[in-house]
Amino acid sequence: MQSGQMKVVALDFDDVVAHFNAHFVLFHNKNYGTALEYEDLYLYDDWEKMYGCDRATMNDRAHEFYRSKEHKEIEPVPGAIEAIEHLSKDYSLQIVTSRPEHIRDVTLHWIEEFFPVHFDQIHFTNGFMGADGATVKKKSEVCREIGASILVDDALKHVKDVAQSGLPAILPDRPWNREENPTGVQRMYSWNEIVDFIKAKI
Repeated sequence: MQSGQMKVVALDFDDVVAHFNAHFVLFHNKNYGTALEYEDLYLYDDWEKMYGCDRATMNDRAHEFYRSKEHKEIEPVPGAIEAIEHLSKDYSLQIVTSRPEHIRDVTLHWIEEFFPVHFDQIHFTNGFMGADGATVKKKSEVCREIGASILVDDALKHVKDVAQSGLPAILPDRPWNREENPTGVQRMYSWNEIVDFIKAKI
């Protein structure tokens, strides 16, 4: 892949490429007695309210999940394998994730299993809980640095930030992002839609 000659498509990792929350909710139900379903996850930034514990406890549970066999068993988002395979032929695909840098190894292990040759770079912004004092970067800043032409992200705060910087963004529909349709952001319901839009517009 000659990424220098291709337009850059920035992709979030969790719930865009990896079906993180669908698996984390099962892990939490099994280990902590909750009875949540995926569609119950309607609050992106308030895990404490959804899961009924304080932030420090939630941070510990998230890191327990990162170390667990269940994390290794996360499946790709439906349609992601075929879509990313298709897009990688014509675009430089780069992950821009809020995950903290200190879980780089477990993240790369998962990527190598499902997408061994499809991503040119993986960027960790440290924006998710448990960054442990690491420098946090906005995704709009990373997108600018890498010359991205578009961002695909499930978090309203990230697509709004990127759209306000003048970059187009795609918001895959998820339970936690349905309260708003920001200006400059395209809501989409499948990876097929995402591929068609990128191929037509980017």
